[in-house]
Amino acid sequence: MLRLLAVVCGAVSAKCIYDALPPSVQVIAVWNASLCASVADGCFVNRSCAELPKPQHEYQAVGDYSDCKKMPFRINGADKPVDWTMFVAPRTTNLTNLILTHFPQVEFSPTFQWPQRLANLTISHIDNMTWPKSSQVPQLIELNIDKHAVPITSFPASVKSLSYTSSNLTSFPSELPPGLTSLVLDGNPITSVPPLPPTLTSLSIASTAITSLENLDFSNLTFLDISSTPLKTIKNVIFTSKMVTLNLTNVTLDNWSIDLGTFYFINRNDVPTLGASQSLANLPVTLVLDDFTCQDRASWDIPKAVCRTKFPNCTVCVGYDPNQKKKVNYTYIIVGVAVGVLFCIGLFVWYCRRRRAQLDSATKTYSTLTDDPDLDLKRLAIYRVQEKELQLEKLLGAGAFANVWLGTFCGDSVAVKTLQEHHVGLDHVQSFVDEIQLMGGFNSPSVVRLIGVAWTRPSDLKCIMEYMDCGDLRDYLVRNRPETFPWSDKLTHVYNIVEGLVYLHSLDIIHRDIKSRNILLDSTKGTKLTDFGISKEDIQATMTVGVGTFRWMAPEVIQSQNYTTAADIYSFGVVLSEFSTHHLPYEDLTNPSNGQPMGDTSIMVKVVAGELQPTFTSDCPEWIHDLARQCIALDPKDRPTAAQVAHRILSKLGRPSHTGVFV
Repeated sequence: MLRLLAVVCGAVSAKCIYDALPPSVQVIAVWNASLCASVADGCFVNRSCAELPKPQHEYQAVGDYSDCKKMPFRINGADKPVDWTMFVAPRTTNLTNLILTHFPQVEFSPTFQWPQRLANLTISHIDNMTWPKSSQVPQLIELNIDKHAVPITSFPASVKSLSYTSSNLTSFPSELPPGLTSLVLDGNPITSVPPLPPTLTSLSIASTAITSLENLDFSNLTFLDISSTPLKTIKNVIFTSKMVTLNLTNVTLDNWSIDLGTFYFINRNDVPTLGASQSLANLPVTLVLDDFTCQDRASWDIPKAVCRTKFPNCTVCVGYDPNQKKKVNYTYIIVGVAVGVLFCIGLFVWYCRRRRAQLDSATKTYSTLTDDPDLDLKRLAIYRVQEKELQLEKLLGAGAFANVWLGTFCGDSVAVKTLQEHHVGLDHVQSFVDEIQLMGGFNSPSVVRLIGVAWTRPSDLKCIMEYMDCGDLRDYLVRNRPETFPWSDKLTHVYNIVEGLVYLHSLDIIHRDIKSRNILLDSTKGTKLTDFGISKEDIQATMTVGVGTFRWMAPEVIQSQNYTTAADIYSFGVVLSEFSTHHLPYEDLTNPSNGQPMGDTSIMVKVVAGELQPTFTSDCPEWIHDLARQCIALDPKDRPTAAQVAHRILSKLGRPSHTGVFV
C-alpha cells in the first residue's frame, strides 16, 4: 500500500461520501480544500471525512484531488490494490500531463471526467485500467504505456505519439490512431513488422525479437531504431532521403538487399573521412552501427571502414569471396555483384587518392602568399602581426575543427584559435581565412574582438582574439548554483547576448552556432559572442564531438532547409533554458523504455517534429519563459527578431548603464 505524508487534522463533514466505499477502505488520499487543513500537499481522511494526523498512513482509495495544483500530476503506487471509483481529477486548466505508476488495476467510475486539456498520459506498471474514449480526451497527443499486462487494442484518435514498451506484445497493435507520427514498441517479443501507416515518421522497435524486415515501405520514416535485435536480413525495404537516423547497434546483419533507389539514397554523398573514429558525421543519414553490424570476415581495413561508415554493401565489402558462388545472394539484388565489387574498388581507390591529397595538403610548406592560386591570404595582411610577439601557453578547448589556446601577445593575455593538425586541407584553411576576415570587420562591445593574425604558412594560421577571463557560459553555469546566480544578474548577460545578435543581424550575418559554449564572460568586459566559423559541413561534424550542436539548432537548420536570422533566435531561446536550469538542453529527459538519458538522435527527431522543447524551472520569470517560447516557435516566421527581443528586455528592465547594469 502507498505511504504518503498526512497533514494536520481538519473538520468532519456531517455525511461523508467515502462511507459508501467497501469496508476494506479505511484511509483515503485526497487533495481538497474542504477536507484538508492545508492543500499544499494534500492529506488523508477516514471514512467519516475526518483528516488523519501525522506521521504516515497507508491508504486504500484515491478520492477528490480537485484542488491539487502541482503539475505534472503524478500518483505513484506500490503495486497494491487501490479503489479509484471516487477519484476526481484536479480542476486546474493546466492539467496537461497525467502519470500513474505501479497499481495492479485502475478502474475509474463510469462518470469520471477526464481532464479536457490532457495532452500527455503515461501509464507504467499497471496491469489493467479504464481507458478513455476519443471524445473524453480530445487533446491527447502523447500516450506512454510501459509494462501493461492486458493488451490494448484501440487508442484515442487524437494520439500522435505512442510508446507501448515492455508489455509482452507479440505483434503490432492492430488499430493505430489515424494520425500517428511516432511509434515506440521497444522491449516487446514482436517478431515481424506489418505495413506502416503513411503518417508514421518515427519508429523504434529496439530490443524486440525481429529477425528480418522484408517488403516494407519506409519512405516516410525519418527515424528508425532496430538496435539490440536478432535482425539478420533486410530485403526489399524502401528508404528515402527523408531518413535522418537509422540505428543498427548490437545487430549482426547477414544480408541487406535493396533496390536501386535505396542504393542511390545511401550512397548519394561522398564517403566521409575515415580514421580511428570511423566518423559518420558527413553522411546524409546517421547510421548508428558497431563493430558487429558488418561482420569482420576480411582483412581489408579500408573497405571494412567504408562498410561500417557507408553501409549497406556489407558482405560485398567485407565478406565477398569471388571463389564462392553461393555468396552472390548477399549482394545487391538490382545492381548486382559486379556493380557492388566495382563500387567497393572505386571507393577504395577514391579513398586512397583523397587521403593522399589530404596528406599532401597537410604537409605542404607555403613560402609566399600566392603559392596556391585558390588561397588568398592577402585579405589578412591588414591584420597580420609578428609571430615572435605571440606565445601559446595552454590549451583551453577543442572543437570539431579547431583548438583554442591561452597565450600572451605583447605581454597581454589573449585567446588564440588554430586549426587542428588533421584539418589543414585547403577548404578548411579557406574557411578559417573567411572567419578571420569576418571578425576583423566587427566593432561591437558584444562581440569578441580580433586582435590580429599570425602565420608562417597557411596551415599554421593563428587567430588572436581578446581573452575573456571568466570562460564560457556553459562552464560558468556549472560552477555557479542558481541560488548564487539570480535572475537579476543573469538578465545583464542575456541582454548582452541579444545586443550581439542585433549587431550581427543588422549586418545580415547569421551566427549559426549560438550556444553556451560560444558565449564568453569577462569580469570587466561583460558578455560577448564568439566563434563565427561554422558552416554546413561543420554542423554535421560537430554532431560527433561531445554534446551535439544540434541541441541548440533550429528545426529548419537540422533539416538542412533554407534558414534566416530566425535560426539564431531559436538557439537564443534554448540558451535561455540553460540560464533557467543551469543544465544542458534536454539533459533531464530519459528514455521511457529503459530509464537511460534520451539519445541525441531521438531528441533531434522530436525537435524537428515539434514534439520537444527545452525545460524551464518554476522560478524562471514568467515573461522570460514566455519570451523563450516565442523564440523556439517551430515556424521561423513566428519568432521575434533580435531587435524585438532587445526591446522586450529593455521594456521590462530599463536602460543599461555603461557598466552593463540595468538602471
